[in-house]
Amino acid sequence: QLDGGSFDNCSGPVTVIGGPFSFDCSHIGMNQITFTVADASGNTATGDAYVIVEDQSVPTAVCQDISVTLIGGLATITPNDVDAGSFAPCGGTLSYVLSQEQFDQSNLGPNVVTLSAFTTTGYGNSCTSTVTVIEDLNPPVAQCNFVTAELPPSGIYELTQGDADAGSYDPEGGPLTYSLSQTTFDCNNIDNIGFYTLTVTDAAGNSSSCDNFVLLSDLTDPDVVCQN
Repeated sequence: QLDGGSFDNCSGPVTVIGGPFSFDCSHIGMNQITFTVADASGNTATGDAYVIVEDQSVPTAVCQDISVTLIGGLATITPNDVDAGSFAPCGGTLSYVLSQEQFDQSNLGPNVVTLSAFTTTGYGNSCTSTVTVIEDLNPPVAQCNFVTAELPPSGIYELTQGDADAGSYDPEGGPLTYSLSQTTFDCNNIDNIGFYTLTVTDAAGNSSSCDNFVLLSDLTDPDVVCQN
């Protein structure tokens, strides 16, 4: 493989002495090889050849199974979460691609995802991991205010979420939706406490409620109607 046409001045055969030459990851790139040829009389000559070693080795992808919990109805994973020690035979940094990174309510239970690992020279391999998605079972915490307000001249007070909510939250940090059992209060609730229930629901469908009251005050002057 190294001999490029070595010959003897007497036209006899020449024999390459030495070798075979072995190469490994430490030889990637240009390598200068000195080889020797000998004729039938025992005369020798040396020459240099250059061997370029390319890294065409395929990495080994190693996966592990994991479980994730939906937070606010969503869960996101990265290649590092499922990678269990993937490596390239000649070392170096690998790049990764996951077949799926985001999960929601439709993915509850086991999901098979593929992790693909690539060397810097573009050679790749893959493995599979089972990602078990667990539903967020922690209910939100509902907190509501004792609301005191002035009855407007219209005689109707509208209770809003902002007035009723006293800091309700989801332990998982996700968004909440709100509903009120009653939003309209009137003259009947002047000095006569009105009752309402605030219900909060997280993205996983878990909910909790709190109860509190609305107390109205009437500061509107009456209208005077005269007759002759």
